[in-house]
Amino acid sequence: MPPTPPPEDFADVPRAELLDRLDAIEVHRDRRLAVGHTAEDDALARRLLAAPDPPLELCHTLGLLRWYAYHHSDRRLRGAREQATELLSRVFLAGREPMPRLLGPELADEAEPEARTRLDEAERTRDPGACGRALALWERIVHHSRPHGPDYAARLFALGRARLLQHALTGARDALRGAAAAISGAADLGSPYDVEQATYLVHAGDALCSQDGPEELRRALAYYDAVRALRAAPTPMRIRAARSAAALRDDPDDAAGDLRAAVELLPLVAPRHLARAERMRELSGFPALARDAAAAELRRAGGTASAALGLLELGRNVLMHHDLTAHSDLTDLERLQPDQAAEFRRLRDFLDEDAPDRPPGESAEELQERRGAAAARFDALLAEIRRSPGFAGFGLPPGERELTDEAREGVLVVLTTSAYGSDALVVRPEGVRRVALGSRGGLREEDVAQRAAGFQQRLRAARDADTSRPALVAYVADTLAWLEAEVVAPVLAAVPPEPARAGRRARLWWIPCGPFTWLPVHAAARTPQQGAERGVVSSYTPSIRALRHARLRDAARRADGAVRSVIVAAPRAPGAPELPETAREAADLGGLLPGHSRVGGPGGGATAEAVLDRLRTCSVAHFACHGVTDEDDPSRSRLLLDGAAAEEPGAPGLTVARLQRAELRQARLAYLSACRTARTDDPRLLDESVHLASALQVAGFPQVIGTLWEVGDSMAAGVARRFYDRLRMAPGDAWPAAEALDDAVEAEATEGTGRAAFQWAPFVHLGI
Repeated sequence: MPPTPPPEDFADVPRAELLDRLDAIEVHRDRRLAVGHTAEDDALARRLLAAPDPPLELCHTLGLLRWYAYHHSDRRLRGAREQATELLSRVFLAGREPMPRLLGPELADEAEPEARTRLDEAERTRDPGACGRALALWERIVHHSRPHGPDYAARLFALGRARLLQHALTGARDALRGAAAAISGAADLGSPYDVEQATYLVHAGDALCSQDGPEELRRALAYYDAVRALRAAPTPMRIRAARSAAALRDDPDDAAGDLRAAVELLPLVAPRHLARAERMRELSGFPALARDAAAAELRRAGGTASAALGLLELGRNVLMHHDLTAHSDLTDLERLQPDQAAEFRRLRDFLDEDAPDRPPGESAEELQERRGAAAARFDALLAEIRRSPGFAGFGLPPGERELTDEAREGVLVVLTTSAYGSDALVVRPEGVRRVALGSRGGLREEDVAQRAAGFQQRLRAARDADTSRPALVAYVADTLAWLEAEVVAPVLAAVPPEPARAGRRARLWWIPCGPFTWLPVHAAARTPQQGAERGVVSSYTPSIRALRHARLRDAARRADGAVRSVIVAAPRAPGAPELPETAREAADLGGLLPGHSRVGGPGGGATAEAVLDRLRTCSVAHFACHGVTDEDDPSRSRLLLDGAAAEEPGAPGLTVARLQRAELRQARLAYLSACRTARTDDPRLLDESVHLASALQVAGFPQVIGTLWEVGDSMAAGVARRFYDRLRMAPGDAWPAAEALDDAVEAEATEGTGRAAFQWAPFVHLGI
């Protein structure tokens, strides 16, 4: 390889002569001097532009000479202008002045890509030096830009971003004031038809709010309100503006109205044509919105508990409710409108697939257009179906009366917390009632969040062997005592559950929101209240709509005939400890489950494809295997089947995403004898219920048994055996799985190996 030639030093260039000529042109406006050295100046410009690191002073001098050559040739020397622009752009990026006034805007155009790269790098690295360099360049670009040019608003906004970063890194108040001025200028200049205008307005409001003065807050509110009038505003920006406006309102009614408007927009953030990961990412930006809106509704004059409940039903579990609409029972539609049913199924299956097959030559953009067209047709088809006689409510969320009707089998309790306070919404057939949580009626959001985060941290430490068993036993017991005093006791004291009927104990469904989803409320409710022999039988449901959907499914499947069961056993998975009790558990259950077949075992065979194939024809599915919760992407949480590794997210396991796409038309009960199958670890998605148990509900199981944290192998097998021993599964009857689980846990806790609360408390029942 030949050696790299040394950099050219341009020692042969008569620099003094060039400077004298430039001075004469600028002072005397000598046209002859400007255009009389075209050939030699052109050759020198080519040398400079070809050099990797030419002298900036020489670039500056020759760039100005080439600019004057263009200017004094009556603008005929286009090549001179191009050379001037390239040479002076290098000088411009280095921060040198002065620049030709007429060439300034063009140099700003040339420098903008580099400025954007510098700002992105500074925001990524949070390096003060990089921030200073980016800020200096943006200040010069704005200075040289045309004040009413098409890019001026965007450049002001970028300058404001750079100043905000400077404030964040240095705390300089001048930088904050400068940022507010720049971004407000962008907002004032922007066009209502510019898709970026909403971004300018929202960020201008945010920057003004940071200054906290009365006039600044008034202007911020005006900017947020202006977003509503923008037809081109992206939905996330409209939600952000409404939420920010609510925080500035003096009138609680107006604040509640802003938050209600934001919640009504929330389902539009995650349209069907986006892949599931993108939809989750969009929703994760608004983790507590529905809870804040419900709390504001409860606290405004004239606010009602039923309206608050409606906001929580609308703004939580958005993805799950989309799935439930797509998985509506098609039996009647297939019988009466078979063509519509077939098209519905085809569109749904295509939109459910995150990575559908692409025809040869189709680009990613073309696939996205195809998904958009399919989503639009899906919505139009839903409207067509609802116009058909008998299908007016097809796939629609239940109304207020239908929501309260779901409490006919037992009380429904929604637990919610926000900056406004913590409440329970108690749903009974006669209506919805608010109960303030806390032993003194004032449980704060930070108390709930700290308790939930602490509980999560202790469980993680136990999983990593950083916490001793006695310490964990004591912490779980303390948490249950706290929950019983602060949450369960206020609810049951205000609204006692219905008395036992027909020999069955009182039922209660918990619908935890936000940080409550990390806490074992059901276990605290097992403590007898008001002299009762035993506590209530607790179940969970992500939402009342999900419970209603599960009940409709179960009622339609009771007359299907014989009960068929499948036992899935996967005792070994790469990177995970062996489950020695799994084989014995599967063998024992073979004598308790009717019409059973087995997939997997010591010899393997429990692949995702084999399991899904059996699930399509079974009524009961029992899984004895490892469960893995993916903290980064809960849709990749999975059951470890044969060949699936614990530490490989892309390994072939049975994932949440894959289960959600299944359509199981005979399913009635799923039992997950695995760890952490009924929880979401991502704190931004706690209200989306993205976990293995909910995925099985979406796929078709009206009842699911799962776990909130790790369960010992022997404990899991013991509870499973006792559960099926107590459960009666007649084809035409409702199956009392919640009572059977409660009895099994009680027996294992008193007679078996699971005496400590942390051993029996993780078992939960979801569904009817």
